[in-house]
Order: sequence, then structure tokens, then C-alpha cells
Amino acid sequence: MKIAIPSLNRPRQLVLKTLAFLERHSIPKTDIHIFVVSEEEGIYRDSIDNDEYNIIVGHHGIANQRNFITNYFELDEYVLCIDDDIHDLLFTDNGILNSVGDLKFILNNMKEVMESTGLNLCGIYPVANPLFMRSGKLTTDFKFCVGQFYIIKNKKILLNELSEAKEDYENTIKYFINDGGLCRFNNLCVKSVNHAKGGLGSIKTKRLQMNVNATEYLMNEYPDFVCHKKKLGEIRLQLS
Repeated sequence: MKIAIPSLNRPRQLVLKTLAFLERHSIPKTDIHIFVVSEEEGIYRDSIDNDEYNIIVGHHGIANQRNFITNYFELDEYVLCIDDDIHDLLFTDNGILNSVGDLKFILNNMKEVMESTGLNLCGIYPVANPLFMRSGKLTTDFKFCVGQFYIIKNKKILLNELSEAKEDYENTIKYFINDGGLCRFNNLCVKSVNHAKGGLGSIKTKRLQMNVNATEYLMNEYPDFVCHKKKLGEIRLQLS
């Protein structure tokens, strides 16, 4: 399984958080692909300073970058897409969150479930809240698969750049339309930094406007899959 990490203006955080997390679990560096923009390539190479990692120049914008990643990997190749600010992968046990002991085992288990169900997108619970997570509960219906951590069996499904800032919602919808279901492990979640410096979360007002624009696009494009939440620029997935 290949690992894809889109990253923007976070070289130090990437090294200290996500790459350190993957190294703790002995993920081969040669399987890790870091997708950056051209003007930051040198900064990332200097910060990482290890030729085993694959540093690839992609596109600006997270939706465009995810499309670049999709096109970069082979059809039907399994790819773990993970954010550049992930500290850990957690599981819930009787209402308590703990770090997973063996990431490779978890990834292999997720892949096996995808193979057995014939579904091509596998996600995790979108927030670290054990009160609502379900120990050992796997679902295959229409549930949001957050962009922080998910596996695809690459079907070359591309996103519209108008989904920017909510591209994981469109990714969820498109894979559901393609497959008729989605795998989600509701006992797993990530530990990360919300709106960390760099990336999409660098400017609050810009982020809000991006959310509003993406919400308008998704509401118009997928009226049978999306409904408004009360908060400006926020939506939830729901089959009508």
C-alpha cells in the first residue's frame, strides 16, 4: 500500500508529526509520497533530508492536489491518503481513546474489508469523540469519510476544484455513487491539530469563504446527498 501526503507550508510539522508517526510504526519510507507545490520543493527536501522519501511536485489547491495524486497512482492501486498534521491513529475501547499498537495491522484489516465488500473507499470516524464512536463497529452505508485519513482502491475518480475546502465531501459522494456503499471504521479516529498553521487553515476569513463557496457548489451539484447545517458554510451528508 502506498502512502500519499499532500502538504503545504508545513515542512517542520510534517516531519515532527506525520512522518514521525509513520516511522514509529515502521512504515517503509520508500512507500511514502509527499506532494508539494513547486515553489516549496526545496524547503521540503531540506527539511526532510532523506532521499528514501518520495517528494513529488503537484498542484496548488487541495482538490487539484488530490486529483494529481489520483492520476499519479495506478488504477486499482491501494493508497492511504493522510494529512500532514497527524499525531496518531486512535481507537475507542469502552469509551476511552488509545493509540493503535500496530498501524500495519489496521491498514491490512481495512484493505481486507474493502476487498471482501467490493467497496473502494474506506474511512474513519471524523472527530475524536469517544462518546459517539462505536467500538468495533464497521458500517458500509452512506457516511462521511473525512479527508484526514482514508484508503482508496484507486478508481481514478476526480474532484471538481469548486469543492475546495470540502473536497472530502465530494470524494465521499462520488465513491458512494460509484460503488453503492462506503466502508467506515467508527472505532478509529486521528489525533491532529485543527486549523494548524499552513495548509488550508492559515487564514480564518479565507477558510470561511472557501467553505461557503464549496457548500453552494455541493448543494447545487448533489441535492440528493447534501443538506445545510445551521452554521454558515457547513453541510452534512444525508440521502434524500
